[in-house]
Amino acid sequence: MSYSLIIADDEDAIRTGLTKFVNWHDLGFRLDGCFEDGSGVIDYLKHHKPDVVVTDIRMTRKSGLDVAQYIYDNSLQIKVVIISGYKDFEYARQAIHYNVDNYLLKPTNLDDLHSVFQGIRDKLDKESQFKREWETEKAHYGEILPLVRDQLFSDLYKGKLTDRNEIRNKLRRVLLSEVVLECPCWLVTVRMENREHKMERQSIQETDGPSSAIRNFFISNGDSIDFYQVDSPGYSMIYLAIANGRIHPVNGEEQVVKRIDSIRQSLLSFTGLNVAYSIVKGFDAVSGIMGSGRNSDEPSAGKTANAGSLATSNAIIAKLKDYVSKHYATDISLDDLAEYVFMNPTYLSRYFKQQTGENLSEYLIHTRMDRAIDLLSERKYKIYEIGEKVGYRSSKYFIKLFKQHTGYTPMEYLRHVLKAGDADESAPR
Repeated sequence: MSYSLIIADDEDAIRTGLTKFVNWHDLGFRLDGCFEDGSGVIDYLKHHKPDVVVTDIRMTRKSGLDVAQYIYDNSLQIKVVIISGYKDFEYARQAIHYNVDNYLLKPTNLDDLHSVFQGIRDKLDKESQFKREWETEKAHYGEILPLVRDQLFSDLYKGKLTDRNEIRNKLRRVLLSEVVLECPCWLVTVRMENREHKMERQSIQETDGPSSAIRNFFISNGDSIDFYQVDSPGYSMIYLAIANGRIHPVNGEEQVVKRIDSIRQSLLSFTGLNVAYSIVKGFDAVSGIMGSGRNSDEPSAGKTANAGSLATSNAIIAKLKDYVSKHYATDISLDDLAEYVFMNPTYLSRYFKQQTGENLSEYLIHTRMDRAIDLLSERKYKIYEIGEKVGYRSSKYFIKLFKQHTGYTPMEYLRHVLKAGDADESAPR
């Protein structure tokens, strides 16, 4: 696979050297264009998306840093390599700020250039593989994206997520641009006015519950404003209302009020639920909410589950169980499972327990032991082989867990349980 590349330099000799004397094909790249100035690159990027931009740092109208800033500000997934004859710390500092991938000095040694682009190609290969895997899972993940996005913004609000790189990566995983961090937003408290009356309606309780109905109306009404539930203290819900770029910050709060009034009317008409709300606080950017809810009470697993829809909860549990059934023979960790469903490991552990009544680690052990019993009944594997096939490299540890699970060691189980079962089956009836 070859990746697209464009070059920008205001010196003819440099452009000629980079186009004629570098074998881009062998490095895994395809040269799609050359430009004399950064302004030409920026115009090109408005209609095309190369994988890599190689640019001089100083050019006549628009510099290489202008190009890097344009790519950074527009969240374009493009690698940037700056080539410069200036050993200037300030340039290097700005280049780092704009996530420039590499900074080479003129005259550039071909071996150094080859090394840099081999590294970039390796990164692109890994990203392409991840994208293919993501596209494969995208439809399935779509079922849980609303809940996962709520959790991400809740972690921001409560100060559990502060590292910029981690935030950026998590936003990409849930199909949101980093630009959302710079959008104006408002914290909104919503509560049910007729809670007691509605909680007595069995039909509502048996589906998702009133709070879930409210949440579903909020998350399905996104247009110029997107709503994410970030907390659920008592019988209230705290939403983060984000202006996603199609409204002006000056009249943003007015738009939020209009949108919530519309949602309230729809809720009352379709479900009979009456809610009251208040705008708690506005922020110039989503990044400003980080840690503002740090002192809020941690919602219990029960409250969180009530806020999410039953269908979404079932989808997450089913997805986890499916993952365990396919990977029980590998070294599965809680972090692996949490990453698979985009959740915080500690929160996931509580969530699984709340939904199933069983610890996630216990569920994994039970799955492995059940499979071990199946393998034992086949009578063609040694004990250590069965242990390895269900994810345990230490046969001693496997035997210990097996006995805790069944009351027998594997050999005792084979002698007393399986053989007894065979005798019962062969007995005349």
